[in-house]
Amino acid sequence: MKSLSGTPHIDAFTACDAVTSAATGAAPAPADAMALVDVMARVDPTWVEAVAIVQAVCAQLEPGQTPPPIADIQVSTTGAVSFGPTGLGDVETAVRAAGRLLTAILRQADCPMPVWEATEAARRAPGTFGSARAFGASLTCFPAHQGPQELAAYVESSRRQILNPARPATASFGTGITARVVAVLLVVTLGGIGTGISVGALLATRASGQSAANA
Repeated sequence: MKSLSGTPHIDAFTACDAVTSAATGAAPAPADAMALVDVMARVDPTWVEAVAIVQAVCAQLEPGQTPPPIADIQVSTTGAVSFGPTGLGDVETAVRAAGRLLTAILRQADCPMPVWEATEAARRAPGTFGSARAFGASLTCFPAHQGPQELAAYVESSRRQILNPARPATASFGTGITARVVAVLLVVTLGGIGTGISVGALLATRASGQSAANA
């Protein structure tokens, strides 16, 4: 497992991904969608949710589009990922932005080595991917078709939490992460993902662990 650190503040991340030319349109968010940063403020994302979000974002990008800032991303109760107009940029700019997005969601959470290697490759050699969509497709450690189910469970768990106003969405904290990550890896090893069982649903300690962290 690898721990990511040094995550930029959301404002800095937004500034880095400011529109460099014309903005492109995007489908409106579902009525029940929540801002990703609000969901993250209530429940820490694991690498599973981070990868699922980036996979969903990159899959919606056309050639020449750059991923949206994290503050513009919304997730619905069905696990659908939506975002507003994105900027335009070359391949390297788009891939670097996708890597930064993954890092910003992970913050200091542990993740499998392939995920960490993908973020490093996006930073050091973005041209090797060819496009932001290809970067998302390269995250094969988690099946993309399982993403909506995991994100739906993640949003549902966040709705059961009471937001702690003293802890901003951009804070870096690891309390309760390790145990959940171990549980996720065990489920992956045992083949739970392949059978359609929700990792989010199986992590029954998510709510109790988060409550303890907020105490």
